[in-house]
Amino acid sequence: MQHRHHPWHLSLMFLLALTGCSAVTPHVEATKVPLPPKPIVRDSFSLLPLNEEGWIELQEGNTVFSLFDKPLLAKGDTVLLGAKGSVQNETRTIAAFVRPMPAKMTDDDFAAFAQSVKKIESATRFEVLKREVRPDRSTGKNCVNVRTTLKDLAPKSVVANIVITHPPMIIDSLYWVCKHPDGRQAVIVEYSDRFFPGNEEADFDTKAATVFHGLAFGTH
Repeated sequence: MQHRHHPWHLSLMFLLALTGCSAVTPHVEATKVPLPPKPIVRDSFSLLPLNEEGWIELQEGNTVFSLFDKPLLAKGDTVLLGAKGSVQNETRTIAAFVRPMPAKMTDDDFAAFAQSVKKIESATRFEVLKREVRPDRSTGKNCVNVRTTLKDLAPKSVVANIVITHPPMIIDSLYWVCKHPDGRQAVIVEYSDRFFPGNEEADFDTKAATVFHGLAFGTH
């Protein structure tokens, strides 16, 4: 079945959940993810979305400014998915992309590289509540898992081109940085939930792991 592209009017909050960022274009081109989902194939990897209603995929050319090391641009090596949370302004996101990887890294070097992929520099905007880093080879891939929980002290959304500030929200993020078999790049996949305190997803860890297990490597 052919799925039409629609100019979804998503609030700033919706896309900020991709990584808790500061600004994006509120009008984006997006496509509803079909069910049952099929792997989304990119140049170096493929990713299977979650098998649940409500997910959309940002189309090529849309840019999301994030806490990752550079803006995420929907293109040949990036997957950007989003879904609304259980209440207004809560959002869930899935992001997968690649980064060049230094050669001949030790395990400690790789762990440091994994942490460097995501920047948390705005101490006035974000409070780090938790940050855990551990190796993960559970799927046979050489990966590092990073768990980050942030408090967003000034979350914002856009309604009728007016920026609205909301009460503090929590951003829970699980992302994996995995060495690609080509030895030249890493593939990063993240599941993120942005919610008001006390309203977190009970099955967050399970969903994040499902996303991670849906990652497969490809070739250029």
